[in-house]
Amino acid sequence: MGVFALVQSSYHLWITPDELRGRVNSVFRPVTVGMEPLSITLTGALLQAIGGVTTILVAVVPQVVLAALTTFILRMSRVDPACE
Repeated sequence: MGVFALVQSSYHLWITPDELRGRVNSVFRPVTVGMEPLSITLTGALLQAIGGVTTILVAVVPQVVLAALTTFILRMSRVDPACE
C-alpha cells in the first residue's frame, strides 16, 4: 500500500489548486482510509462464498481494467496541470 498511497497522494496534490488542497484532503483521506475495513470485510465474505481463486479474479480484474482505462484517458486528455 505504501507505493499506491505515495502515487495517489502525489497525483491528487499535483492536480489540486493550492487554495483547495485542505478541502480536497479533508474528503480524500477519510474516503480512501475508510474504505479499507469495508474491503477487508468484503474480501473475507467472498473468500468464504466463492473461494480463493475466484475472489482474486473478482478483485484483480476490475482493478486492471480501471488502471488501463485511466492510463488511456489521461494520455488522451494530455492533462498537464503545471501548464495551467
